[in-house]
Amino acid sequence: MADVIEMSPLGLTHQVAARLRTQLIEGRIAPGSKLNERVLAEQLRVSRTPLREAIKLLAQEGLVDLLPNRGAVAVQLTEAD
Repeated sequence: MADVIEMSPLGLTHQVAARLRTQLIEGRIAPGSKLNERVLAEQLRVSRTPLREAIKLLAQEGLVDLLPNRGAVAVQLTEAD
């Protein structure tokens, strides 16, 4: 019989998005700074694919801007955000 593998309630992409969201909101990723995929993937110990998907989610939420051919940039957040 196969062993049961414990799964997190959130997929990897959503876990990465949650961690990045926290860093953006707390200011650990400065507004206007570029999100370097290689560095973030190493810090979060994930491959670049779930990281890219997480960045897309954050762009939909308005926390980052996706710039064509230049990557993602953290936006300036206000108290209302």
